[in-house]
Order: sequence, then C-alpha cells, then structure tokens
Amino acid sequence: MTKRISSNFPPYLLLLIGWVALLSACRSTPPVATGLPSALPSSAATDLAATPTATAFEPSPTPIPAIAQVNGEIISVAAYQAELARYTAALDRPTTPEDETRVLDELINQVLLAQGAASEGFAVSPELVDQKITALATELGGTQALSDWMAGNGYLENDFRVDLQRAIAAAWMRDQITAGVPLQTEQVHAPPILLT
Repeated sequence: MTKRISSNFPPYLLLLIGWVALLSACRSTPPVATGLPSALPSSAATDLAATPTATAFEPSPTPIPAIAQVNGEIISVAAYQAELARYTAALDRPTTPEDETRVLDELINQVLLAQGAASEGFAVSPELVDQKITALATELGGTQALSDWMAGNGYLENDFRVDLQRAIAAAWMRDQITAGVPLQTEQVHAPPILLT
C-alpha cells in the first residue's frame, strides 16, 4: 500500500517558509578575527582551555520494527514475515489478506498463551528445548536433516530455539486451559414457552 502525499502546499505554509528563509538570510554573522592581539590575560586563556567542551548526545538505540505488541512483548515485522513465508510455502499458493490476518492472530495467540504460562509459574528450561530439538533431529533423521529442514523453512538456529520455547510454553498453557473444561455438560430440557 502506497500512501500519496499531495504536492499542493497551503498558501500559509508557503508564506511561513518564505519568512523563515528571509529571517535566516538576515541573520548577523559572527565577527571576523582582525589579527589584533588578544585582550584577555594569560590566566583567562588557560581557564578557557580547561573548560570542558560539549559532546554530542549518545544516539538512542533504533527500535525493532514491530507489527504487534502484546502486553509489552514485541512481535517483530521480521518474525511475522518469516512466519508468513513459512505459511505461504505450506499453502503452495499466494496468500490472501485473510491468510495474513490468520498468521498474525496465531502469533499473537501464541505469545498470549506463553505469557499466561509464565504467569502460572511455568518456565521452559534450555534443557527442555535441547531435548525437543534432539527428538526432532532423531525424527527427521539426524542433525544434518534438522539443519536442512530449518534452512528450508527459513529458520536461523537462535530464532528456531526462541519459537520452539514459545511453542512449548503455549502448548503447556493450552493443556492447562483444556484440562479445566469438563468433557460433559449437564443437559436441561425445558418446555417451550409460547407467547400469545
């Protein structure tokens, strides 16, 4: 989507720009040294030399471009685009706007579930992530097969570990929620109410 910006400036804006240009042109210039000896005593010159000079401000870090923020946790544009690319490859067709929304909703839901797991005290240890990766490598036929699968699906190792950790926490929270839902509900039969 491209946003168009009109090139027609309002007249008051052109007038304001003209005034700024005129005022900056009329600004006085600093005096030019004439080669005359300095009128400052030597102690004043050393005092000026000892005065610290102003330094430039430290640049602030550039924020990571985010597509969503979930309770303070950022879902980066890069993570969304990578997930959308994996989704598109699995569909084997171009994505629709509904597909794009579905991918973003799934990422948001996964972050919410992982946050819920953390609030319940569930923490995914690095050892558990290592166990899941080892099991996946065994299932695929070895570490090289896992590396090939990750490369084919657009994963870097660190990103894969982060996504796997979030998926483990989200699955745990999903299991906790579904465990609280009864398998059967009581049925009530009520006679129809007729209004006359």
